[in-house]
Amino acid sequence: LNNGVYNGSPTFSRSGLLGTSVNFGNTGSDQYAILSDSNDFKFNNGSNDIPFSISGWINPLNTSFDIINKYNTVGDNREWELYSSSGSLFFLMYSGGVHANRLNARGSGVVSSSSGWNHVTVTYDGSGSPLGLNLYYNNVLQVDDYSGDNAWESGTYVGMKQTTQDVLIGNEEGDSSSYNVDFEEFIIYKNRVLTVAEISYLYNSGSGINLE
Repeated sequence: LNNGVYNGSPTFSRSGLLGTSVNFGNTGSDQYAILSDSNDFKFNNGSNDIPFSISGWINPLNTSFDIINKYNTVGDNREWELYSSSGSLFFLMYSGGVHANRLNARGSGVVSSSSGWNHVTVTYDGSGSPLGLNLYYNNVLQVDDYSGDNAWESGTYVGMKQTTQDVLIGNEEGDSSSYNVDFEEFIIYKNRVLTVAEISYLYNSGSGINLE
């Protein structure tokens, strides 16, 4: 269990799925949670990628926002990021910190504002192939409407770079935008690919996992 710190003054008074959720952005800009750089969040051992999964709940009040990432808008401190852009959900993994070389997964038009709580999951088997990357939204595997695949490669992907970038929830380093979104129960699983049955369980439980 990794405890983060908050930048700005997020709101904790909203009713969550399990206790209290946190909202970044409804009272001002540049609000997010920071999880300090750690090997827990690095998915490459210096030679090869490592399997992982990311799972959590969002309550979006708009359709463009950062969810969780290990990414800096400046330089080459890019590892991975999960975000929504105009209602399409994206997960990107960067090779060598370079934006042009990456693995991509997308769920087109799945995120709508004021839709209540929605469950998002990413799984990756560490293979270095887009075939090993999957993105789920509300227990549905997303298939990109452009490529027709679960994920695809841009440029040449040879594995994620290990950077010193912190993990941010609710925004990304170098971005001072205001995103009005509730977050709860985000979990990063290193060396573990959640199964379809496990993802279904997390979604159908409707309340995440109590870590307290």
